[in-house]
Amino acid sequence: MRQELIAVYSKSYASGDLPSPWKAATIVPIPKGIDGLQYRPISLLSCLGKTLERILLSRLQQAVVVFIDLEKAFELASAPAILSILAEKGVRGRLLSWIGQYLRDRRAAVRFQGHTSSARAFENGTPQGGILSPALFNILMEKLSSLPTTPYSRVLSYADDIALVASGPNHIASARLLLRRLTHMCASLGLVINREKTKAMALRYQNLPEPFDLDGKPVPWVQTQRYLGMLLDARLAFTPYMADIRRAMKTRTNIMRVLARPTGGASDRVLRSFYVHAVRACVDYGTPCLMTTGPGTLHTLETAQNSALRVILGAPLWTKCVCLRAEARISSVATRVTQLSVGHLATLLRHREDEPLRATVERALPRAPVLFRRRTWASVAADRLRTNPLSSGFLRSRDEPHPDYSAPAPWAPPTFTTTIRPLPVRKAQLQEQRLMREALSRVTDAGRPHASVYYTDGSINHLSRTVGAAFVAAGNTALFRLPDGCSSTQAELVALRQALRHDVEEGRGHTTIHCGSVPAIQSLLNEPMPDNTALLTGIHVLLQAMERAGRHVHINWIPSHAGVPGNEAADRAASEATLLPAVTCPLPPSVSSLKRNMARHANAAIIKELEEARAAGSPSARWYTEATNSGDRAMPPALPRLCASVEMCETEEKMFYAKLNSVLDQCPPRDTHIILCDFNASTSCDRIGYELCVGYGARNSNSSLLLNFARSKRLRITGSWYKRPEMHRWTW
Repeated sequence: MRQELIAVYSKSYASGDLPSPWKAATIVPIPKGIDGLQYRPISLLSCLGKTLERILLSRLQQAVVVFIDLEKAFELASAPAILSILAEKGVRGRLLSWIGQYLRDRRAAVRFQGHTSSARAFENGTPQGGILSPALFNILMEKLSSLPTTPYSRVLSYADDIALVASGPNHIASARLLLRRLTHMCASLGLVINREKTKAMALRYQNLPEPFDLDGKPVPWVQTQRYLGMLLDARLAFTPYMADIRRAMKTRTNIMRVLARPTGGASDRVLRSFYVHAVRACVDYGTPCLMTTGPGTLHTLETAQNSALRVILGAPLWTKCVCLRAEARISSVATRVTQLSVGHLATLLRHREDEPLRATVERALPRAPVLFRRRTWASVAADRLRTNPLSSGFLRSRDEPHPDYSAPAPWAPPTFTTTIRPLPVRKAQLQEQRLMREALSRVTDAGRPHASVYYTDGSINHLSRTVGAAFVAAGNTALFRLPDGCSSTQAELVALRQALRHDVEEGRGHTTIHCGSVPAIQSLLNEPMPDNTALLTGIHVLLQAMERAGRHVHINWIPSHAGVPGNEAADRAASEATLLPAVTCPLPPSVSSLKRNMARHANAAIIKELEEARAAGSPSARWYTEATNSGDRAMPPALPRLCASVEMCETEEKMFYAKLNSVLDQCPPRDTHIILCDFNASTSCDRIGYELCVGYGARNSNSSLLLNFARSKRLRITGSWYKRPEMHRWTW
């Protein structure tokens, strides 16, 4: 039977003809809704024909990749080639002459253990350590990546890591032609291809084609290849890469074990920071590729993460994994991959150069996952976007620059001025009166005679998550409701834009705008604008129009909620704007707000897993939920340390308690305060006036300062030799 099927398939493929039964379909209607009035047609085709379709599909998905290794690329780059390319780009005169002199007659000497060698001259190459060197070298790489190619082949380059990719029809011939062009171009640019390290990979091939020829030497085929820190395999299953990640995570977790020892002295907060930045970073780097893998495939990485979490928390092996993640506030690897994948997709979809990517995802988004079960990159990307309503807005809306915006020249003066004068200390440490004085001083310093004054503010309703913006001027107050999911920075920028629009229409002279958001002001100073492009360019268009009219705009930062009348009025107006029934100011979602939204979803997934484990009957999950109020307890902050000498006189004791009092004033007032210390002070059983803070014991002469300090801070003195009192508030 097998030979007969092979003969039929071979004849059909050779003749280009299909048997008529393979083209006939039987349609079976399946009820679509509960009422049974709507039906979904299901087409049943011949199994023999579908088998041949699957065979031919694998051929359509075949591709080849040639990984080019350049030998001493930075040292051998041709200076004349760089100058020639710069001249083609229009660089002339003194600038071209200066760069030519910059590349010529370079010399260097080696210094080692106090001895310096004689200087040697460099004939070629870009100077290592120079500011211009990376840009000049990238000019050569741009020449390679811009080689003429077919629609299905291209040259990818990141620094000196080059990959030649070819797919589609006749991809082998296209790859051979492109490799010859690349070899000739490298020779003209002074670059040398390392034939020993150059490899080729055939994707989804069963029988490898003839090897490529590189200067008379065949390029070997490989099944795995490391490129840009990732271990790629010929099946694109990324199984070797995940094994590589797990080895790296295991090695770095062993470092955490050393740090967690008593001799290491690292706290759980330090260990968690080490895990996030050194261990979990191994997973984060490869999320664009791990996106297509399922949760079952990621199980090995979940196991490696659980081992690290046990080191952070000092938890035994029998501790349930959901409790570990809830205590450390670390989401599962699968949730983390989804979170970062959506952020990467949103960033890519916002690039105006990635129209093919947008079109591919747009075609896959309306497809029902029940009917289209095959996991392609586009289908997985669409599934990730469906997880968050905010992310699907990236396909419905474009964040395009304002049509009237023209980017200013780098040497052009700014169209507006700003003032961001920071507070002397943290805002939470300032008393209300001093905070008001600081804010009023900033308002006074920014004032200009006969200038229009605006106060702007943005607000997010923490109950309904609605967003509003407002501005207040002399006799004018305007409220604007923004789409749900917008960030506070977007709300502040909308308030700035609307204030400028009002001033363009109604104002006459100079303008001063008092804003309470430092990120909003700083985003106006950034160039280029990676996010909120339409909003920021719209503001710049208004600023340019006012500059052409001879009107100066000054944007001044003042601390919010400081008692300044105009700022307080703008804050109340922004809060009222969140209650408007409909959106009055449409705005495309920003990448940063989407990433924050996905981070909130990841944190909520931790609690959801804990609740599901409890509902499933897990005793440890039930105990942990009851003990921590469903995990609603953050890791304790880093406790401040205060050292004192063993022998202290009376004056030194008073200074010690004064310093301790200042340390407690810096702590959040709602937090639980735990002070661990041997005060060498006995308080006896006399509790008159100190009922809330004194246990039982003998009182000595050093107790007065201790008792008065505890009573002033409403702290409870306790220890192993004290009995538990009838009531207490805090532990000391």
